[in-house]
Amino acid sequence: MDLPEDSRVYTGENVRKNTNSLTRALGNYLSVMRPVEMQEALRRIYWSSNRYQKLKYYRQYKPKIDKLRTLYPPVILARNEMMRQNYHQSFLEFWQQKFGIPQEDYRLFLNKSGSVINYLNSLLPEPQDCPPSFGSKYNNRCFLCQIKSEGLKVPEDVLSFMGQKFPELKKRSQQIRIVFADQSQMKPNPEDGSFIIEINKNSGLPHQAADLIHELSHVLRHLKGKQVLPESTIYQREKETIRLELTLLREFSPSLWKAKFGVMLETYWRAFFEIESFTHPSSDLDRLYAKLFNRCFAGGHQAKNDLYLINAPLIMQPFQGLPAAVAYTILLSEQIKDVVNDRVLETLRN
Repeated sequence: MDLPEDSRVYTGENVRKNTNSLTRALGNYLSVMRPVEMQEALRRIYWSSNRYQKLKYYRQYKPKIDKLRTLYPPVILARNEMMRQNYHQSFLEFWQQKFGIPQEDYRLFLNKSGSVINYLNSLLPEPQDCPPSFGSKYNNRCFLCQIKSEGLKVPEDVLSFMGQKFPELKKRSQQIRIVFADQSQMKPNPEDGSFIIEINKNSGLPHQAADLIHELSHVLRHLKGKQVLPESTIYQREKETIRLELTLLREFSPSLWKAKFGVMLETYWRAFFEIESFTHPSSDLDRLYAKLFNRCFAGGHQAKNDLYLINAPLIMQPFQGLPAAVAYTILLSEQIKDVVNDRVLETLRN
């Protein structure tokens, strides 16, 4: 957009003002609780062995959670206003453009995600030996953590499986370094063609195996990227990685593949909450977070849930799961259509 010179100066001043507003709003929030403390608080609440311990930790952090409730909307408002001054409708619209999510795909995500969520819930494994609080706000509804992992070796088992399927990975094994860190991600080095894969050291073995398959799928996409997607967007790259990842997970371990659907539902939950909260920041966000949990997980019965206030990625990296949520919808809508068509054909044959 070609603006008059005085408009550019005015816009620059406004952007600086709103950047300062965001810095203040975020600073006020983090002065109550730093991201590391948030992660530790959620870990204690989610993974304590019994309901008594969960409630004990929740009550311990409740005074800070109550302080954060009034500080959360100003962070959203400051982010939205900063983007408006930079010629974006909202913070959401900025990330849609940044990720390169086509409007057609985003509309399909909004319209078809409900049927995909129902489909995912129908395929979830039955929780084994779950505590009564499995679906409550005090528990992370994680099916990967319910998988028995005796005998599973990470990274050895995953590398063996991937090396057999993709000789190019085996040939490049010296250029792929796997380390355990605070989160899972893949970092390519364009200078020497090497890759560093970080796997979350705090996760259980099923999580680590699923994460490693995902990150190695990114590596494969990079190795073939120049021929397949020379000018691809972040969203396109994530969609193609997920397409490959889901196929590989099913072959590596059907139980891991099914449990992964729970992670996908959590991605939907987070994406819906970010969209709604950034669109309606003055709404009752405790009720909204619970309502969206119930929407994503069959059998959910939460009335209020304030744990979004100590969910560090929601505060520090909003909308980073949006490309995956949209990609899940596009890819699984195709799969649902195939399943329906197969059932229709089967009915006609009978």
